[in-house]
Amino acid sequence: MTEPILPRTRLTLTFNQKISYALGAGAVTVLTIILLFSMYSRVAPPGVPVPAISDTALSPAGPAQVSVDGGEQQRQAFAKAQLQRLVEEGKEITRVLKEAEAQLALWAKEIEPELLGPRGKSLAADPAAVERFHAVYTQPRAKPEEIAACRSRLDTVVRPAEITLAGGASAYVPDPAVMQMLDKEKAIAEDLLRSAREAHESAIALLNKAAQTKAVGTQTLSDALTSIEQTRAAQRAETILEKQKAAYQQATEKIADAKATQTKALAEQEASNIEAETRRKIASMQTDQQTKDADSEQQHLRTLAARPDIQAKYRPFLDKGRLRPNRENLEKPGPMSFAQLKADGVLNNHRLFGLAGAGWWPTYAFADPQERGNDRIRWKKPKTDEDFDTYKPLYEEFMRLAPFWVETGVLAP
Repeated sequence: MTEPILPRTRLTLTFNQKISYALGAGAVTVLTIILLFSMYSRVAPPGVPVPAISDTALSPAGPAQVSVDGGEQQRQAFAKAQLQRLVEEGKEITRVLKEAEAQLALWAKEIEPELLGPRGKSLAADPAAVERFHAVYTQPRAKPEEIAACRSRLDTVVRPAEITLAGGASAYVPDPAVMQMLDKEKAIAEDLLRSAREAHESAIALLNKAAQTKAVGTQTLSDALTSIEQTRAAQRAETILEKQKAAYQQATEKIADAKATQTKALAEQEASNIEAETRRKIASMQTDQQTKDADSEQQHLRTLAARPDIQAKYRPFLDKGRLRPNRENLEKPGPMSFAQLKADGVLNNHRLFGLAGAGWWPTYAFADPQERGNDRIRWKKPKTDEDFDTYKPLYEEFMRLAPFWVETGVLAP
């Protein structure tokens, strides 16, 4: 039996239909390739290899979306690693800063008290040891404000990275300049720790060595350090005097040479010129030296003002208390006011200064300060002229150091 013949129009495509179908399939393939290339070029960060595009991915029915998601995951993993590295570096720098703070605390606990302590007195008995200690004591070392500034700068770099990591997946990668800044802060922190540690180790070694000698000194280490400063100031003055003498001698020799080799008129003119030039040089030298001496004196006074043993001598005014004579008491304990001391006449002379330190105030309505709630340490009240004379050097030193105490908050304005 012959099989039925189906109509050709249902099974066979025309030539034109075949051409259209082929062109359409080719266009889809080309568009897919372009789309995949564009997406890969956007998601892949610098340095991360682009995954190979398989034949399956290029086909119209292939898993193109899976390949794109894989590239994004690689980018996020790279970003996370960079952020974690930044945070770990920040933790290491923070550890170094804490060690530096610990060294400063050791200095305050173990070194400063010895300025008036027994080991300090033993060291003060050896002039050579005092010179070495002075070199250690005055060399630059880490300061609390430098550590705080480094920690603040570090927080501005590390904190955003910590927040980004806590927020989950992210493709943010820190700029290379951020890592360079972190390296710089690490070097600063290590320098601060080194300076604090070396100063403490050197100072404690000198003190321990002095204690082993069992020398009994009568002078405190604080007074010995002050003596060195005074000696060096005198040496600077002697040096400038010698330079002035040399300049005068050189000028005299030039004048003599000029008179011997020139006519009288020319010699006198030359001598006048040399003398004027010499005076100009000497005046310039004196001005320069005066400026240097002033700067040196300011630095010396600033150093003295910062020393705890010096501040301890003026506890009636620098201790924190609430008393303000003839004024409303402070809400929070604090030092005396420099302006009030001047206004009440305390600083008019050393006698009033000594009485005020002992509790007697020039403008008090009552003689006994206890009636006014004086909660600061008081000196022994002077009674004789000899007693008053002991307060004269204290008064003079207070007047020199008070502006620096006001500047640093040790004395109220």
